[in-house]
Amino acid sequence: MLRYDLRANATTVHRFGGHDSLCEPLFIPRAPDAAEGDGYLFVYVFHPDEDRSDAVILDAERLDGEPIATIALPHRVPFTAHGCWAAA
Repeated sequence: MLRYDLRANATTVHRFGGHDSLCEPLFIPRAPDAAEGDGYLFVYVFHPDEDRSDAVILDAERLDGEPIATIALPHRVPFTAHGCWAAA
């Protein structure tokens, strides 16, 4: 997963396992009046070798850091439609 900053022309990357697949991440603002990009990314990560998924929460401004939380699910979460957009 990567974040591309158009103003700085810089890319920040978070790498998952070699064969893992990601669903489209969902951005969650840290607060209703948060600056652009200040929040969290929620993503399902599918591990094909184990036929199961994790629910992962990342800090959107520190994408290259460790996840804030990883919830190991005992089953696969099917690939979903695009992320949803709703006012906070």
